[in-house]
Amino acid sequence: MVGVTAAIEFIDKDGDLVRFEHTSEGKMQYFMKGELRLLDVTVSPLSDGCLEIRSRAAHESKPRRVRPHPEQCSMDAAAISAALNCPGSARAGTPEPPSRLSCLADLTLNVLRIPNPQRLEDGRPGEARLQQFVCEWLQARSIDFESDPAWGVHAFIDTSAGHVGRPGVLLAAHMDSDVLDEEALASLALDPGVGAIRHRGDVGLDCKTGVALALFALERLRAAQPPVGAVHVLFTVGEESGQKGALRVPLAERFAGRVRHAIVIDRMTCGANAPRGHD
Repeated sequence: MVGVTAAIEFIDKDGDLVRFEHTSEGKMQYFMKGELRLLDVTVSPLSDGCLEIRSRAAHESKPRRVRPHPEQCSMDAAAISAALNCPGSARAGTPEPPSRLSCLADLTLNVLRIPNPQRLEDGRPGEARLQQFVCEWLQARSIDFESDPAWGVHAFIDTSAGHVGRPGVLLAAHMDSDVLDEEALASLALDPGVGAIRHRGDVGLDCKTGVALALFALERLRAAQPPVGAVHVLFTVGEESGQKGALRVPLAERFAGRVRHAIVIDRMTCGANAPRGHD
């Protein structure tokens, strides 16, 4: 079975998710918008800030180019290429596997950089771009999911070999965020030393950190040894305007008999104060 030994993903200039994976066979795969585009590639930086992607296959002679988004990617083309072709790694062309903490930090930054207001100026749902990112992220990892703009995304993973169908755990997070009102704006201040705007007090990042944590949990489950069981993740829309997505989810159809425990990942989740069922 071919495994993934290391991976790097980022947002390109068009807002699409780009991902490179090193496999246990020593190959580097190229994904765009959640779809596998090339099986075995080399990557090098260009002087114009793009990455040049060349396939090792004879029939794929024309190179492809992607440009990291200048505001939504923490690394430029040269840094990405260096990470993908780390000379200090145990095997040439394979980067050192990043730590779990750095993987979570990078994933969280990618999620945070995607605008997700309750609604756009023209009235359309504002979390559509984040929903697209979530779907592409899941698709790139071959994680089963269904998406509906009316309520959100339902992802499912089951690593309990021989026990498929046994009731599992549901994680839930919402994809929309509220805007700062005038009172909250007073807590923002410019830090001239670093050229950044800082927020005084506790910050919940409601609920993008929940989205990132849920995705990271799925990433860890894919590599779980020994198998740990079934996990559902529900990413909903419209939470800040009345939990609209959660109310529209066909709960009985999707979760009846399949979920025993549920955890809401949100800044207001408060352990023993959370509502409980009879069982």
